[in-house]
Amino acid sequence: MPVSSTILADLRKAVVQQGTNPYQIAKSSGMPLTTVQRLLQVDRHVPLRNVELLLETLGLQVSLVPKKRSPSARRRGSAKR
Repeated sequence: MPVSSTILADLRKAVVQQGTNPYQIAKSSGMPLTTVQRLLQVDRHVPLRNVELLLETLGLQVSLVPKKRSPSARRRGSAKR
């Protein structure tokens, strides 16, 4: 799953958990309502700025966490050294 899809899925969960809706998010973020609705309903490539506005409006931040590598990927990585 692309990173943007994962982030948007997490944002959708946050919207539900916070009890907000696309209209309230649009009003708070300054994004058009249709843009917010598309972001929350569809898995597709979206402008990073729109994702940033959603995060900001919901009071969330993104943290980069190292991805867990499979044992075979670790072996391939150590062979290159």
